[in-house]
Amino acid sequence: MRALLASLAASALASLAACTAAPDPIGSCEEATAILASCEGSTDADCSDASPAAQFVADGHCSGPDGKADVFGNRTWGEACTWNWQCQQDTRHTCNHGTCYLRSEIGQACDRRDNADCSTGLRCADDLTVPSKPDGVCQLTGQPVRPALYAETSRPNETRDYQEHAQDIMGIQLRTAMKRLNGDDEIRRAFHAKRHVCTTGTFETVAAPADLAVGPVFGNGPKTFPAYVRLSNGTLSMLPDEHKGVQGLAIKLVGVTGPKILDGQTDAVTQDFLLVNLPAIPNASANEFIEFTKAQERGTAAIAHYLLTHPRTAIRIAKVLAKRVDSARTETFWAANANRHGSRLAVKYLARPCAGA
Repeated sequence: MRALLASLAASALASLAACTAAPDPIGSCEEATAILASCEGSTDADCSDASPAAQFVADGHCSGPDGKADVFGNRTWGEACTWNWQCQQDTRHTCNHGTCYLRSEIGQACDRRDNADCSTGLRCADDLTVPSKPDGVCQLTGQPVRPALYAETSRPNETRDYQEHAQDIMGIQLRTAMKRLNGDDEIRRAFHAKRHVCTTGTFETVAAPADLAVGPVFGNGPKTFPAYVRLSNGTLSMLPDEHKGVQGLAIKLVGVTGPKILDGQTDAVTQDFLLVNLPAIPNASANEFIEFTKAQERGTAAIAHYLLTHPRTAIRIAKVLAKRVDSARTETFWAANANRHGSRLAVKYLARPCAGA
């Protein structure tokens, strides 16, 4: 039996070695050329830029007077290609979207899927200077591209995701009421369920630089609007006031003219500003925020699982929970979203307590 097992093990190891053995090295330019000349599709592993034949050509073993691509028609700038090795020997050339291009310098366009598009010492990263641009731009490693301050780039399936988020939030509201988690069956808002105070006041604007003085609120000089103000606890349920966490400040202006962007509210004469006592929410995206919200509703075990699977977010949430809030009146509040002013600027609002508060 031991002999049989040893024989089987030896056979298995031999088969494994045969499967994992490195491919035979290319011995001549003729051999490499023959392999590469038969390439037809970009899925052929023997023809990829990392294949032994392509590497043999890339190393200069087949260079003619005009470079490595001489044997493949000497494809140069603007000519059709499938692989990088089809382009000219000059290392500045690369095959991008089926065409030979010079490798890009800083600020020039590139394909994010292929860092070979950029010159040595550069990488291809998102081109945030152009809204919704799918490709990238060559930049120094570790140096981010400055985003356009007015640009908004929608994620794939963003509209569908937001519709699902709305359904999730309505479900949380209904279940909270049905379970009487707040002591009654009243349907409350899902976030900032507990208000500390609601009051009225006035909202005064001042003269602003031209790029900020736009729209019905901030444009056309100083104005005064009647306002409703709500201070709240950011939790899903009516917890005690001393509960640590996010605090909210909501301001609703009245008498604001002009069309609004929300469906069903295009003729509204109000303008809302929604702020929290954090410069930015802990979650990395709207999808992640809703995921955390649903975990909060499910309870301690779900919250623990979420935090363990999102360690960076967990660290940020820990900092929020460690934050001391003596009074909502002495907190600084920030808008969670960016607001566009005109066509070339977006800002985030903040609210500070008056000096000596």
